[in-house]
Amino acid sequence: MLLKINVVLPWRTNRVVLHEVILKTPVKFSYYHFSVHSCQNLKVRRLGFTCAGWWFVAVLFWVNDRVFCDIWRSVSFPYLHCAWHILIFIAGYTGCVLGAYFYAAREFPQLHPALTFWPRWSFEWGVPYIVLRGIPKEGNP
Repeated sequence: MLLKINVVLPWRTNRVVLHEVILKTPVKFSYYHFSVHSCQNLKVRRLGFTCAGWWFVAVLFWVNDRVFCDIWRSVSFPYLHCAWHILIFIAGYTGCVLGAYFYAAREFPQLHPALTFWPRWSFEWGVPYIVLRGIPKEGNP
């Protein structure tokens, strides 16, 4: 039995995917790489490396799904594409939080942005978000 392997070729792939993977990804990666490495906050650095790890695993799942789709279907395991969507969502959300933190730290340092996690601020496997600690209490309803 000969298994057909789908190879991702530029002329057979959607242009949006090619634009995202070939042009945008290196720019985003280099921006976050330099921003994370220049940051002194260890919590932000760990979140940056965690974001890169989730993104790498998501891309690995996506490539595996695209290249070996027929093999995964033959063993009744078509779930890699679903896992890719979940992992790329996690990587994209943490990337957005990191971008918001770097923007707030660069443009509004007087507001003292801090990275916290829900449900507990010290639990780093929760949902990350940014808190602005420099907002005066009387001006904040």
